[in-house]
Amino acid sequence: MPLYLTARLDAASHAGGLPASGGAPAGVPDAGVPAGVVALRAAELHRPGGAGAWLPTAAPVVACGEDLVWCRPVAVAPARRRRNGSVVAVGWLPEHVRLGVLENLMPAGLIDQLVAEAPGVRDTQRRRVMSAALVVRFVLALALWPEADYVEVMRRLVGDLPDLPWEHAWQVPGSRVISDWRARVPAVLFQRLFWAVAGPLADEQEPGMHINGLLVCALDGFMVDLPDTEANRQRFGSAGCKDNTGPFPQLRAVLMVACGSRGALAAAVGPARRGEQTLTRRLVAAHPDAFGPGLLIIMDRNFPGYRLIEAIRTAGAHVLIRIKAGIQLPVVRTARDGSYLTYITDRRRGVCMMLRVVEYNVSVPGRDEVSETFTLATSLLDLDQWPADQLRAAYPLRWSGAETAIGQDKSAITDAGPSRGPMLRAQAPEQVLQEFWAWLATTQLIRAAGAHAAAAANTATLRVGLPSRPRDVLTDPVTCREIGFTASRRAVAATVWRTTIPSPEALAAQARTTAIAILSDLLQPDRHRYKDRRVKWRPDFPHTSTTLPTHHGPATINPFPVSRPHDTS
Repeated sequence: MPLYLTARLDAASHAGGLPASGGAPAGVPDAGVPAGVVALRAAELHRPGGAGAWLPTAAPVVACGEDLVWCRPVAVAPARRRRNGSVVAVGWLPEHVRLGVLENLMPAGLIDQLVAEAPGVRDTQRRRVMSAALVVRFVLALALWPEADYVEVMRRLVGDLPDLPWEHAWQVPGSRVISDWRARVPAVLFQRLFWAVAGPLADEQEPGMHINGLLVCALDGFMVDLPDTEANRQRFGSAGCKDNTGPFPQLRAVLMVACGSRGALAAAVGPARRGEQTLTRRLVAAHPDAFGPGLLIIMDRNFPGYRLIEAIRTAGAHVLIRIKAGIQLPVVRTARDGSYLTYITDRRRGVCMMLRVVEYNVSVPGRDEVSETFTLATSLLDLDQWPADQLRAAYPLRWSGAETAIGQDKSAITDAGPSRGPMLRAQAPEQVLQEFWAWLATTQLIRAAGAHAAAAANTATLRVGLPSRPRDVLTDPVTCREIGFTASRRAVAATVWRTTIPSPEALAAQARTTAIAILSDLLQPDRHRYKDRRVKWRPDFPHTSTTLPTHHGPATINPFPVSRPHDTS
């Protein structure tokens, strides 16, 4: 790839240059414009008037209508002139690869630090095609382009960098080379990276996201299909078949998020045979700080258990858990708000724990009969501080919190494997865990970009890109729940593809452009739509299925009347 060094915009001494008359009409490529890379001395660049495009200091005054070669900075590297007079860029391409705005959302130098601390990883200084840091960024980038194969993801990750005339030649490696290099990086590095970026993404002050000072969180479990290799099947197993003959190997995971921003707070992963309660107990034991005071954790019917609730309460958090039908809870004392005190026991140790129960029915539009009965058990015993009505209103946040976050995360791996549906790509178990933690870390950073866009929209510095409907920053702020995950992922991926130098000014401009792109496609939260639960996928042949009607309108909560004598104190 030829390179043309110019201190002026005509480049006449190298490739014919731009004609003095102004060249071809606007929009028509000029025959005198050289092909290749145009290099400008960084010290000689200035911006006339303090705005607009950068020009070389020695460039003459630009006339109106004059054709210019417009360049976008890709990298800043020292130059070296060879004996034949050609100029090349000194350096190694993997050292210049970055993840666009995602890089600025991580702690400074995080990837290099993790590579240096990872056991058994030595980032070689020999000028090979890959490096450990490039492998880390590549695995993180897999969740940005779920439809692309390994080579295409790498090509998009490096962007325009291969077009530069590097002194050490570089080309996009093949999938075999990429897989071999992935095997050199342990999964624990990506696990540490996830925990380094995990946490709430906003101030979580959205209406309904707190109950008397407690941040409302949700924890739920999910499963992910894996490529059907013998190693994956032996390590992770499959669900639904005792003899491990399910269609695909699967891993089971639990994820806890803050319901407001859907920021990931904690996660654990294990084989398909591992239960959700077991994973959660191990998660609490390994990371008790993630379950500290100030949290209210909402969980579904698969989680109630003495040891799990005891572990969470010991860490400091409170719980709000739905109870399965058929479980009898003894009534110790009823309260004036319709709730009552009960207890659960650990028979092996002969101990019990007091809980408070809130019961109610829920009916939705389009159904005449009551659709479902809810029985919630909570460790919040003070009915004056945490009224039953607030607890009833908080439980639906589990769906818009954890379940929605998991569904959004799975959209970043859909169709990545050999089958239609959520699937990680790795063929080996260690790389499965590697990709799992990288996937959660990337989706966390994508939401962080959306949270930054929402924060910028609520200031006077950025109102461009918002919908045409008028908004007031104080009375109608943009919330994280209005930020579209897919729009955020595409906007973030564009910053990786369009390689740019990681200067503070360039990163600030990149972040602003990304925020505008994200804010141009806001969602409408709480649309109150209902369909039958059995419709969970789009059929491949729509004409073979009857389309079920969609009902609109808020659900109605019907608290149980206080029929038992209650404590009026």
